[in-house]
This record gives sequence, C-alpha cells and structure tokens, in this order.
Amino acid sequence: MKNTLLALFLILGLNCFSQTRTYQFEDGMCYFTGKYDSNKYTKEQLDNTRINLVGDFFNAGSTTAWDQNGVNNLDPVKFRNNIINRIKFLKTTDFVKGKFWEDIKTRKIHYLKELLKFGSATIYSYKNIDSLKNYKTNDKILNYYRNAIISGEEQIIEALKHLTQEQIKAGGWAENLNKELNEILNSNDRYNKAKLQVIMFGWWNRGNHLLPHLSDDLNRGKEFNKLFISHDYECDEP
Repeated sequence: MKNTLLALFLILGLNCFSQTRTYQFEDGMCYFTGKYDSNKYTKEQLDNTRINLVGDFFNAGSTTAWDQNGVNNLDPVKFRNNIINRIKFLKTTDFVKGKFWEDIKTRKIHYLKELLKFGSATIYSYKNIDSLKNYKTNDKILNYYRNAIISGEEQIIEALKHLTQEQIKAGGWAENLNKELNEILNSNDRYNKAKLQVIMFGWWNRGNHLLPHLSDDLNRGKEFNKLFISHDYECDEP
C-alpha cells in the first residue's frame, strides 16, 4: 500500500512540474504538430518566436521607383516609422528565452537599422543627391553606381550600359535587355530614365545584397524544433 501511494505521489508530482501541451500550425500545405513543456515556455512565446524570429517576412515599404509617379509616391517618413516600430516590437515582444534566440533578435534589429540607413538614402536620392554622398560604404561596385548617379548625364548612361552587360552575364535575356537599353538611349528623357534604372537595378540591388540578411540561417528552424519534446511535420501532395 505504501509503495502504491509513493508511486502515485511521484506521478502526480512529475505532472505538476511537467505540463505537456500540443502546439500546431499550418505552413502552406504542411502541418506541424509538436508536444512541449508549458513550464518552459507558453504558446504565445512559441508563436512570437516562430513568426518573428524564425520567419523573416517584414515589408518596410518601397524604396525604389519605375517612373516619376512612383518617385512621387515614395514616403521616407512612413518607411522610417515602419522600421522604428518594428524595432520597438522586437525589443518588447515576449519570445522564447535563450542565448540563441536573443542573438537572432539582436541580428534582426541590426539588419533593420542598416536597412533604415540604406533605404532612406535610396528614397531621398531621387530628389536629393546629398543623401547618397552621406551614405558610407567601402564597396567598389556600390561606389561606382553612386558616383554615376551623382554625376548624372553621360556617366549615368555609361553606368546603365555597364549594368545591362552585368545583367546579361548573370543570365538575363540579352535581347530584351538590349532592347530596353536602346529605347532609353534614344529617349528625349534618357538621363532621368537611366537614373531610375541604375538606382533600382544597380545601386539598390547591390546595396540590398550587402545588408546583413538572416534568410540564409537554416539553424533557426532546427533550433525551433528542439523546443519540442516530439514533433511531426506532414505535407499534402500538390
């Protein structure tokens, strides 16, 4: 009898310390189901961590434009506020505790701060060249496009020709790219059209590539899975 009571006490005691809960979410055509210890973290912490630290989606707003109407619609204040609010959100939201996730949060905030500087310089560059002069970089390619944008006229045309060849080397459709180039060169507004192309496909693409993105960090998914006692990930056939 004493042994039975002791065993029952131990079982009840363990249950008090370990509360196993089920966590589920859908990811496209895939379904995740995991068991976790609710004494270690809450569903809200898991949701916040999965969506904001494992996930990368965040749209700060447009930084480039195809034409003058697009330039007029660029909103540097809204862009800045979106990023500032996102940083505040990351700093105040309750995530799963641990050095790994704290490091991811720190890196995301660093990325957002760099995006704010580069994106703001890009938006303002359409109307104020000084924004490019004040952006600091040692990258030769980015400096090449910056100097061309600042100089304008024939230098921006040469930069567009160079950019077109680089796009072709990267696998772009040569016939279409050369056609677009010739249309701009024969346009009465060729300098402004060349500037739009160079800012978007030269300056922005290169600078965005240099930003400290986290999208290549596959460890986040693996570390998230480790938060569960057991988990299953099933996908429907397309």
